[in-house]
Amino acid sequence: MLISLSVLPGTTTLTSSALPDKLIFLIAIPVLGIGLYIIVSRSHIYFERVFKIYDNLNEVVEENLTGMRVVKSFVREDFEEKKFTRVSEAIYKMFLKAEGIVAYNMPLMQFCIYSCMLFLCWFGARMIITSGATALTTGELTSLIAYAMTILNCLMMLSMVMVMINMARASAERIVEILDEESTLHNCDNPEDKVNDGSIQFDNVSFSYIDDKEKECLKNINLIIPSGSTLGIIGGTGSGKSSLVQLIPRLYDVTEGSVKIGGVDVRDIDIYTLRNEVAMVLQKNVLFSGTIKENLRWGNKEATDEEII
Repeated sequence: MLISLSVLPGTTTLTSSALPDKLIFLIAIPVLGIGLYIIVSRSHIYFERVFKIYDNLNEVVEENLTGMRVVKSFVREDFEEKKFTRVSEAIYKMFLKAEGIVAYNMPLMQFCIYSCMLFLCWFGARMIITSGATALTTGELTSLIAYAMTILNCLMMLSMVMVMINMARASAERIVEILDEESTLHNCDNPEDKVNDGSIQFDNVSFSYIDDKEKECLKNINLIIPSGSTLGIIGGTGSGKSSLVQLIPRLYDVTEGSVKIGGVDVRDIDIYTLRNEVAMVLQKNVLFSGTIKENLRWGNKEATDEEII
């Protein structure tokens, strides 16, 4: 790093070639860079863990808000409060470790700054005493120190920016993870663009949400529903009624066997065409923002008032 200091016209011009400040900066910058790399790499691990624990915290909060009536009905406020406290403390402890590592950035920067200042003052004072004003004057030394301090302060700000980028990087990775997620449901090469009729056939169907044959919620289902007929399926909570119905519009793909509509495997029908022909009313209804009329037109945005009624 070369520093040139020019004062008023007619006075002397100082260049850093007369001082070993280049060597000082060449030593300080690698020390700062290595220290910053260690801080960033180690703290990033904890920031990644923090945001994963945040998922658990959001899950607990969501469950308590949506299931508030259930919590109060079974008098489980204390249990849910302890569960929330455990997750909060885990986040606090993880953040404490991450911030404890990041806190080393300031002492490291201050060490580099004041070490450089001490070396500059020492070398500058030696040159003034031994060589006199011909080599370096006191005013020129003061100006050199001011310029060096400005450069080092900029490096300190840069190091703080790097630490903030490290924190943002953990958040960005979580966002990119969601954006890069691809659906496992795709159309085949030449999908059918129409549904022949409303007949439904389950042919030896087995299904698992995690593609694990040992944890199947449906197994060896064989069922034929003729077009125009009505079928009632009765079962306890968690017996797989909703899972069975959701295989028809291909919200999930079967693990084994096949589901056919109009004699055609749903995997061979265009997804948009298939779902446009299947109407579902689930037990948990959702109202979107807007009027009731707008919600009723979700099935057909061109429906008239008479059709809505």
